[in-house]
Amino acid sequence: MVRNNNKLKYDVIVIGAGHAGCEAALAAARGNSKTLLVSINMDTTELMPYGNEMGGAGQDLLIKEIDVMGGEILKNIKNNYINIRVDNKWIDYSVKTTKVLVDGRRYLLLMKKVLENQNNLDLRQGLVVDICKDGYLYNLKTSDGITYSAYCVVVCTGTFLGGKIFWGEYELEAGRQGEICSRRLLESLKDYGFEFKRVRNYVAPLVDSKTINKGSLKRQLFKEENSSFLSGNDLKVKRQMHSYKTYINKNFVDYLLKNEDKIKSPGEHGNKYEDESISIESVILRNKNRGRKEVFINPMGRNTTEVYLQGLETALHEELQTGMLKKLDGFEDIEITRPGYGIEYSILSPLQLKSDLQAKNMEGIYFAGLINGTRGYEESAAQGMVAGMNASRKSKGLKSIYFKKEDSCTGMLIDSIVSGNNSRGLYRLNPGLEEYMTYKRKDINSKML
Repeated sequence: MVRNNNKLKYDVIVIGAGHAGCEAALAAARGNSKTLLVSINMDTTELMPYGNEMGGAGQDLLIKEIDVMGGEILKNIKNNYINIRVDNKWIDYSVKTTKVLVDGRRYLLLMKKVLENQNNLDLRQGLVVDICKDGYLYNLKTSDGITYSAYCVVVCTGTFLGGKIFWGEYELEAGRQGEICSRRLLESLKDYGFEFKRVRNYVAPLVDSKTINKGSLKRQLFKEENSSFLSGNDLKVKRQMHSYKTYINKNFVDYLLKNEDKIKSPGEHGNKYEDESISIESVILRNKNRGRKEVFINPMGRNTTEVYLQGLETALHEELQTGMLKKLDGFEDIEITRPGYGIEYSILSPLQLKSDLQAKNMEGIYFAGLINGTRGYEESAAQGMVAGMNASRKSKGLKSIYFKKEDSCTGMLIDSIVSGNNSRGLYRLNPGLEEYMTYKRKDINSKML
């Protein structure tokens, strides 16, 4: 870092400290590049708003690939898991997939410790409001008037670029509940010709587990055996915590149908969304669904009673959220600690990136994570690794590293992004994917275990 006339100079600057930003910053710093990681709030490094589950079909392979590339995600999982489940029902029964619940708070703190102790890496809390090209350098200005410069920039803003959250009739500009968004950076990028579209996601409520009658729920058994990326020795270190499962019932459906006039329709929130996940109220109202949809009750950590209700993502008014939850078996006395909400934000339109995640129209600017339209912590981390490594190499005048879709899940993910075929999920890309993933899983398992 060089201080010169209120300008701080780096090789690489990473904007955002989510899963993409953290892996990008570490990859760049470990590539011997002077790196700066700028985040709106350094206390929410790698926060997990969409629940604390990682892994699953395909994502467990991404986790192993990130680990092979030198990333932190698998190390953090091994130190902070609270529940591990192995599923062999995807594709064929000879292929196992692993899902892991991690202690969200401990995961966050451990990653922050790793970042703080990484050589060549500086951390700054700040809101980037402008990017300006100055010869071979990019100048980044923050809202407090500080200007940083770098040869390369990695944009990992997640849901914060023009973010807005909503629940019931309430709307608020925010990147997450309780955190400000980044509006001026979005306009700055548009000024350089980048095109964006709006998408929408939903977050499920968190409730107090003490108010759940677990006796009427089905317990999700964890596995005391080797998984696809955690060994038996890892499993013996910590006591595992149970997840539970319940089902949406007739009373739940009838309650939402009865209150249909109080539920704000998606179009009433103003924007036209190019893509969106589906809230539970949309599922019920569109399909009049009375089937046994699963709801997973996942503990958020070892030192908290909060649990995340995976499968009940919603943007209803809190009163309606409480009312519908009380219709579920075992939830008669439920108390919500954090209501669910919807979030809309801007993502980069397809076909603007090269296969190294560098912008086509501006050399030295890379994009990684949710801003590229993907979902999932693992997908974000993999993109962050690739963008961070290539930004580091670019700052030194070296050629980029490219990942082919024939060779890795990371390559398949990136190909889906840069070719415009991304469906905001790594594993809904083409009809031949299941056969490919079956082969790939067996091949990678044999090489990496």
